[in-house]
Amino acid sequence: MKIFNKEIPIQIIRLSIIGLTIASIVTFKIISSNMIKAKIDKILGNAKAYITYGDTSMDLFGFDAHIYDIKLSIPNQKPLLIDEMVVDSLDTDNAVPHYMNIKLKGIQSDLAMLKSNPNLADKLNTLEFKDIDSDLVINYEFEKDEKMLNIKEFALKIENAGKITYKAKLYNVVAMEYFPMQINLAPQTLKFGATSLEYKDDSFIERLTKLKAQDANKSVEVYKSERLKLYKTELNIAKTNSHDYETMLDEALISFFEDPESFEFSIDPKEPISLSILNELKSRNDVLETLKLKVSAN
Repeated sequence: MKIFNKEIPIQIIRLSIIGLTIASIVTFKIISSNMIKAKIDKILGNAKAYITYGDTSMDLFGFDAHIYDIKLSIPNQKPLLIDEMVVDSLDTDNAVPHYMNIKLKGIQSDLAMLKSNPNLADKLNTLEFKDIDSDLVINYEFEKDEKMLNIKEFALKIENAGKITYKAKLYNVVAMEYFPMQINLAPQTLKFGATSLEYKDDSFIERLTKLKAQDANKSVEVYKSERLKLYKTELNIAKTNSHDYETMLDEALISFFEDPESFEFSIDPKEPISLSILNELKSRNDVLETLKLKVSAN
């Protein structure tokens, strides 16, 4: 490369590119950090008096915002500490966000109050719970024209326990601003589309079985054997009486009890349906058929 007929050494070119890249990254981080803080302050509003946080950053390519060391002050209780919040997207134009995709990582819960009870402390020790460290995912989008709230993922993962994930499509949602009120005062106006609730185990069922066996003064092997025998008896009765739902449920319970990995309830009605309509159906089979209810274990 030549400028004014003089050749610039390749080392200088490389150093210049590196310097410009570093300067761009530093500038990006400074600007993005200020943008994040401005958005956070706007979101918090009056609640800012109860919430503090540490550093903020933004991914260079993914543009996810990261907020660290969050402290939520709760009256008459210990503050709730959260290691990190990752914001993929968040509506800041409406009082109640119309869309949100955030992750709360490292939510720290103190079990000192529960452990003050000797009986509970013993059970918590058996379950191997010292403190609870959890993650929360909230991912939804309100489609205003269709009056539909699409809960893409509402998931709580508790370390050393498991993960519960809820997904749903709720119809006839009047407005996000009135959604909490609608749930409290007129839940029958909501209509459910495809909905699922899944639990993924993280060795919790094994420890819970140990606790149940301990309470029954039995070995784990004997307790498990007796429970499986009971489930299989119920399964045979359900099959004999052609009770399809009980058969499906008992088969899932046996599968999960033998090898606990995941357990899921789901419905997928042909058309969105309200809870009030279910009361008008003639029989339980009509309800199950309308909901397309499924129970499964993997």
